[in-house]
Amino acid sequence: MSITNVLANESMESTGPYPPAVTEELLPGSSWSSNPHPSDDTGGPPMEPAELSLEIVSLDIPNRTVSARVSLALSDEIVNHLHVNEASNRALLSKVNKAEWEQIRVGIGITTCLTSAPTRANCGTPVTTVPLGQLMGTNGAIQAGSFTSSPVTLPVSGSPNRFPSDVYRLAINDPEVSIPFGITLVRKSSDSTIYSFRIPVTVTLAIDPGLADHTVTAFESRQKDPRAIGLIIDRPPLEKVTIYLVALLPLLLGGIVAHVSLRRRLSAFDPAFAAGLIAVILTILPLRSVLVPGNLSSVGLTLVDDILITGILVIAAFLFAHYAMTVTQTPSGPDEQEGEQASSDAAQS
Repeated sequence: MSITNVLANESMESTGPYPPAVTEELLPGSSWSSNPHPSDDTGGPPMEPAELSLEIVSLDIPNRTVSARVSLALSDEIVNHLHVNEASNRALLSKVNKAEWEQIRVGIGITTCLTSAPTRANCGTPVTTVPLGQLMGTNGAIQAGSFTSSPVTLPVSGSPNRFPSDVYRLAINDPEVSIPFGITLVRKSSDSTIYSFRIPVTVTLAIDPGLADHTVTAFESRQKDPRAIGLIIDRPPLEKVTIYLVALLPLLLGGIVAHVSLRRRLSAFDPAFAAGLIAVILTILPLRSVLVPGNLSSVGLTLVDDILITGILVIAAFLFAHYAMTVTQTPSGPDEQEGEQASSDAAQS
């Protein structure tokens, strides 16, 4: 299955009938960003968004998960518009004692379930939370800071049994940074004031060098609410072609041996011919450990296993069929055998 098919088919599951509008291949050390979707804007004047970074560290194929480091950095503009909800009014964060709000936890939501309308109710809680105080600067003034979590585990969809054509998708629907009750983001314009519990966020995706042996493509759909972004993790085309060719090689060799035997029109069971086919079968047995990575040993049979098993069955079937045909033939006298051998030699010449 190609990247194009995955992007067209699987994106449809999370974003409806709309294909992804943006795709870009990621390399270790590079990154790709998705700016806030227009529907994410809660109104009011434009505001510099927060930076939510997601670095994929590793892929756990048997468990179908990825390990990721999550980082969050607020912008100064957002910090300057945060208010603490007091009994009768709202006060700027900078005007309130830090001890009253520094332990209030900000939620980082990365919804990975495949639903048409992902919500906290049907997709779980935020993947991580962080005290608001850790998102502020270290000096006395109230200013923006940053936070990086320990690795979190996120689910991916995919079928390890399709190795080496296995493709894995991390889909993120409606990524958000949410403010809990007690803090409000106030956005004022000339004619209105907007109160929000959700911070506009730019999402940046990156991959660790540990995924250098995979092809990683970032995608985003801007054509349907909610915003849907994600990663497609595939294997390099050359690697897949090489694995398929090596897996098919014993079957091709067996076909050559069978073709030679048919050309010779053997009337008696030839032990040398049988030894050749058995040798081909024996070459198949160690190929599995060479072609299939060790971390796939627990997922069951893969496409490579299907090819190798098919090769063994086809070669063994031909070997038994050849034996059955030779043992059921009426034995020939010496003169008839010499005539058959002469005819065979003449046909080959």
